[in-house]
Amino acid sequence: MTSGTYNPPRIKQEMIPVIRGALERGVTLFDTAEIYGPVHR
Repeated sequence: MTSGTYNPPRIKQEMIPVIRGALERGVTLFDTAEIYGPVHR
C-alpha cells in the first residue's frame, strides 16, 4: 500500500476502508514486513 516501487504510494485515508473490508471478509493475516516498502520511523 505504501511501496512506491511499482505504483505511487496510496493515501492513508483511502486504504482504511480497504483494510476494514478485508477484515469483514475474514482476512486474518496482514504481512507488514519492512522488506515490502520503505522504512518509516
